[in-house]
Amino acid sequence: MRVVAWNIRAGGGVRADAIARQLARWQPDVVALSEFRATPPSARLAARLVASGLAHQLTTCDPRTLQRNALLMASRWPLRRIGLRAAPADRCRWLLVAVDAPLPLVLGFPGPTGALPVLPAAPLPCPSVVEHAPTPAANERTRSARGEEGVRIRRGVPECRC
Repeated sequence: MRVVAWNIRAGGGVRADAIARQLARWQPDVVALSEFRATPPSARLAARLVASGLAHQLTTCDPRTLQRNALLMASRWPLRRIGLRAAPADRCRWLLVAVDAPLPLVLGFPGPTGALPVLPAAPLPCPSVVEHAPTPAANERTRSARGEEGVRIRRGVPECRC
């Protein structure tokens, strides 16, 4: 399963079509976009994701505040919003969903400065898998030759000692 998380910065703006083309090249199964907005460029981007097979979408956008940064999750499989009793007060910046994929996942998406934990919906075989999952500090910030920022996720977790 391919999961892509991307801070599209300020709703994508004039870059929205280029962002959609890049996502289509990557062929993700699930996309998590931060700084998604209730603006025409973001709406076009969401429509392009639907056209590329990511028809199941949830967003934290508020159409009354077009310029406010929010989140979008798009998936090939159905998404279910998960509520938390102690959810953060700023609802536009937090989205927790279950992805009803062949291997079900729970995705927590605090954005845009938080980490994106991806957990199997089934019980984990070992607590160290979560304890040692990559965090922003464990990842490396990268910059492409064209100046695009990214994060290189370090693969693997320490061997289980349970």
